[in-house]
Amino acid sequence: MRVFVGGASGYIGAAVCRSLIVRGHEVLGAARNDATAEKLHLAGVVPVKADLSDASSFLRAAKDADAVIQAASTHDAKSPEYEPKVAQAILEGLGGGGKPFILTSGVWVYGNTGNTPATEDSPLNPIAIVAWRPAVEQAVLKAENVRGIVIRPAPLYGNAGGLAAMFVGQAKGDAKTVRIPGDGKNRWALVHVDDLGELYALALESAPRGSIYNGTTDESVTLGDIGRTIAKRHGAELTTTPIEEARKAMGPFADALALDQVVRSPKALALGWKPKAISFAADLATGSYG
Repeated sequence: MRVFVGGASGYIGAAVCRSLIVRGHEVLGAARNDATAEKLHLAGVVPVKADLSDASSFLRAAKDADAVIQAASTHDAKSPEYEPKVAQAILEGLGGGGKPFILTSGVWVYGNTGNTPATEDSPLNPIAIVAWRPAVEQAVLKAENVRGIVIRPAPLYGNAGGLAAMFVGQAKGDAKTVRIPGDGKNRWALVHVDDLGELYALALESAPRGSIYNGTTDESVTLGDIGRTIAKRHGAELTTTPIEEARKAMGPFADALALDQVVRSPKALALGWKPKAISFAADLATGSYG
């Protein structure tokens, strides 16, 4: 299958591309500039000029593909503006014929779950930073003549990337201090980026129209334990910041980091997904985050 991947050079997108290439798909990837194009070429991905700020570039790329996986994000205040427009452009570009379109969302749309695990069928209660996502999800899932699929990844880890890398950077910095918002008792749902790449490939090949899949393992680690493990490994101190104070410094991102979530993925597992990567706790303590 000829698959265009938005965000192909990013953390999620690169893992998706690796999984697709191993399975024999021809992969095209969005490239904003020559440096990104060269990076994609070396990874076995055909670069296509496309930028999230230009929805029409995604429309053109979609017209030349058998399927689209959209994993591109600016991860800033531009996301609520750019990403819905790009999703609509992809839908237009794919046209009819039931071509697959996989949209990347995230488990933050469930809000705080407490002790009752959220699944793909749970009601949504998105925090402010992702309040715009459910509407985009529905536009893709209900689109006619497209096999619309939504994947909601948990916070990612692995290969020294993801949110944990931010805290590792703090630990290695001049202040040698890991700073976490809130009291640290909140739990994170988690997924290794390579396992997530496999879920996208499975969904592309076999998921029916209108499907939603969580990308999470059963591992659950508190933010405090994350901070303590990183601090210990790098000889740093751990400090907690009251959430009100953290919001002043970090904005709504502080509430995302302080979410208390237990999330399961029964539909993804039923699809045949089998996460097998190193656990987050082990990766933090002795793995890629050195």
